[in-house]
Amino acid sequence: MSISNSSGPAMANAPERVSSAYCVLVILSLLNVLNYIDRFIFAALLPYIKQDTGYTDQQLGWVGSAFTIVYTVCSPVFGYLGDRYRRGRLIA
Repeated sequence: MSISNSSGPAMANAPERVSSAYCVLVILSLLNVLNYIDRFIFAALLPYIKQDTGYTDQQLGWVGSAFTIVYTVCSPVFGYLGDRYRRGRLIA
C-alpha cells in the first residue's frame, strides 16, 4: 500500500507562482502610492502656485475645493467607464 503525494506536478510551479504573486503585489502597491501622490500633490504645490499666480489664500481655497470636488465626482465615473469600456479610448 503506497501513499501518493497529490502535490507532485502542481508543486513544481510553486516558486514561480509565489514570485509572480509578489510581483503583482509590488506593482499594485506602487500604483496605490501613485494614486495617493496624485491626490495630494496639489496641496504640496499650493505655495508655488500662490507665488506664481499671486492668488490670495481665499482664492487658493476655492481652487483647492474645486479640484477636490472635480476629483471626487470624476473618479467613480471614470472608474465605472474603465470597467466597462476599453481604457485606451478613455485615455485618448
